[in-house]
Amino acid sequence: MALTAECIGDHVLALLLGVVFQYLAIAPMRGLGLRRGLVEALKADVLSLSAFEVGLFGWMALMFFVFFPPPIICIPMRPPTGS
Repeated sequence: MALTAECIGDHVLALLLGVVFQYLAIAPMRGLGLRRGLVEALKADVLSLSAFEVGLFGWMALMFFVFFPPPIICIPMRPPTGS
């Protein structure tokens, strides 16, 4: 559950930063206002960033759960006492 929440938070932050940087590049170049500039920045970044994040999170999950799983720790049993 914590991994899912972290992935969602990372995705939202990546989208937010991506849209801000796209806005700062697109709006002055095209002479757009705030609203129209944000719409154009969203159109430019949402699909590509979402595809990147899905691939990134999928690869990280494969590395963690399949290729390099956590080691299994064996706890030795105590010998039985008394009889």
